[in-house]
Amino acid sequence: MERLPIDKVRPGMYLVRTIEDSSGRVLLKAGTQLTARYIQKIHELGYPSIYVGEPWEAEIEVAQPVSSETKHRITSSLRELYTKRGPDMLDELVEVEQAVEALVDELLVQESIVLSLSEIRNYDNYTFHHCVDCCVLSLLLARSLRLPHKEMCTVGGGAALHDIGKTLVPQDILCKPGRLTPEEYEIVKQHAEDGYQMLVQRGSLDYRAAIVALQHHERIDGSGYPGGLKGEQTHLFSRIVAVADVFDAITSDRVYRKGLNFSQARKFFDSNQHQFDESVLSVLSEYVVEYPVGSYVRLNSGHLGVVIRLNWEHQDQPVVNLIFDPNGNKYSKPITVDLFTDGRRIVEELRTLRDI
Repeated sequence: MERLPIDKVRPGMYLVRTIEDSSGRVLLKAGTQLTARYIQKIHELGYPSIYVGEPWEAEIEVAQPVSSETKHRITSSLRELYTKRGPDMLDELVEVEQAVEALVDELLVQESIVLSLSEIRNYDNYTFHHCVDCCVLSLLLARSLRLPHKEMCTVGGGAALHDIGKTLVPQDILCKPGRLTPEEYEIVKQHAEDGYQMLVQRGSLDYRAAIVALQHHERIDGSGYPGGLKGEQTHLFSRIVAVADVFDAITSDRVYRKGLNFSQARKFFDSNQHQFDESVLSVLSEYVVEYPVGSYVRLNSGHLGVVIRLNWEHQDQPVVNLIFDPNGNKYSKPITVDLFTDGRRIVEELRTLRDI
């Protein structure tokens, strides 16, 4: 399956990952053959990209770190919070905190977890969907760092609310379909301090969650904002959320650029490790596999295929459905091979079907 910008999608292609709205309502099911009308409607709803591929790829099960019910609960509570304006908006914090605790409880009982291909978001709900996914990844990192249950809940609350200050950013800047001007960027940067002030005023909230809102753009080398803090001058919770925030941002599609795949994201952090907490980056690799389910790959034999299942103990040797032979001829039916027992290996991840 490949994630295509909506302007590259053509009638006749097959949708291979279901599109849901932020409440979990199905808008279009995986396996649907796309028509011009469907494509236009998806575009009107503000989705920058969708997953397309072969009809059989709609049956590939892409495991998620948390259940759809738990994720929809926190998404719904954050949507209510982020779409309100004025003093009443913080009344939703109790539900957010309860949803985060349910998320923590669910993650703590799971054994093997990896991140899957990122979900599709429309422009209007990008901010709170980003906060949900940032919350999930932050909690996974906190789990690997062996933080106690109560502290995990605080990390999750801080991650879910880290962008709350953006509710004070003018909508024409926040939803601008393109890069910001330097002046607009300065306005957006104010959200860290605004979010901190908003959460501090909410006396029942753990103070460290407010610190996360203030410090999630700080960097270990002092290049961040608003304080230009270095190293352990920032709180550990903030350093956790900083990694999750950046990972989710760089792997998400925006109107002005396509998100990185997981392999490219790993390389990004390798090149910028001086900006992030070393201990947090070390546990990030536990959840970001190089070839997640749904990735197109080239084998050393020349065959081309798609990853359909992971081998937990040998994640660089997943189960692959071969689509093309070494001469570029497409098989009439995919051939399933387990690279751990087969002996072949992946030499390259292919970004799109056009690479094939």
